[in-house]
Amino acid sequence: GRLWERGGGSDADEAIESSMGVGLHGVGMLIDDGGDDTYLVRSSWGQGVGQVGLGALIDRGGNDTYTAGRNSQAHGSTRGAGVLVDISGNDRYAIPDNAAPSELYLGRTVAMGQGCGYGRRADLGDSRSMAGGFGVLVDGAGDDHYSAMAWSQGAGYWWGVGILEDRGGDDTYRQGKYSQGAAAHYAVGVHVDLEGDDKYTTNPQKMVNSFTGQDQWIAENQYAGHARDGALGIFVDGGGDDAYVFRANCGGSGDLNSVGFFWDRSGNDHYSGLDIDPSPGNSNWNRPPLGTITIYPEPFRAFRDDLPAFGVFLDTDGTDTYEGLGSPATNNHTWTEAHPNGRGGGIDR
Repeated sequence: GRLWERGGGSDADEAIESSMGVGLHGVGMLIDDGGDDTYLVRSSWGQGVGQVGLGALIDRGGNDTYTAGRNSQAHGSTRGAGVLVDISGNDRYAIPDNAAPSELYLGRTVAMGQGCGYGRRADLGDSRSMAGGFGVLVDGAGDDHYSAMAWSQGAGYWWGVGILEDRGGDDTYRQGKYSQGAAAHYAVGVHVDLEGDDKYTTNPQKMVNSFTGQDQWIAENQYAGHARDGALGIFVDGGGDDAYVFRANCGGSGDLNSVGFFWDRSGNDHYSGLDIDPSPGNSNWNRPPLGTITIYPEPFRAFRDDLPAFGVFLDTDGTDTYEGLGSPATNNHTWTEAHPNGRGGGIDR
């Protein structure tokens, strides 16, 4: 099916689920020519979702607001592609914190959206695994705001490919675990912001864990160029004076035969750390950010012992500042680390 909204009016589209450019065993498209639009999917599967098909939402202009539940906003599942393209405007993308809370993720929502490729992992269950598809979110211009928790903003899970590309503007990102160019289980996650003075989790706050009732930090680790279990995670910021808040295993972090890559091409950037001290009970897993790998002290006695991991951090131009990161990173400095499990390191120029 296809819906094309012509003209420059300001529209308010609302649905329960499976709407606004969703292709389930088929093709679904929504094209809007312009205007300040509001898109709301109250449950899941909306705003550019494809499973065994193609789903696309294309908005050609205006200051738009996108809100949806899990598996939305450029979500590609098995044999599918989900695409969300917004040409211009100061836009807001949100998958609410309470959309699909998970005990495994400390009460955070497992978003699987905003550019996420998702597959069904069943190697520990009925063994009927299915590879993920392609989820691609592209925003052309404007000062945009993105908010989503785990698995979002360019994330790949179980043979899936997730991409978020923002081509211009001063943008703000708020995210959780496995986000912003993160991937796990033979997947690929890519996050690219080409220009603008951007803010990445610069205002951390606490939220209530839905299962324990306790306040906990929103910002989880494993984002901004993190990869695990045969995966590739890529984060690129093309230019601008950017601000980052990192926790452990971020900013070019490789784990378990994977490659995590972070590159800030230019600008006077500020990197700060939040709650990154390694856990006393799991110090090999919680590694400082900025070009590190996870250390496994005992051999696997399998093929994994012969496949290294790599964590790479690059900042190639500008006067940069680093604080509270537990890392040797400083302006105009190079650092490396080597372990039997792989290699890590960073360059600031």
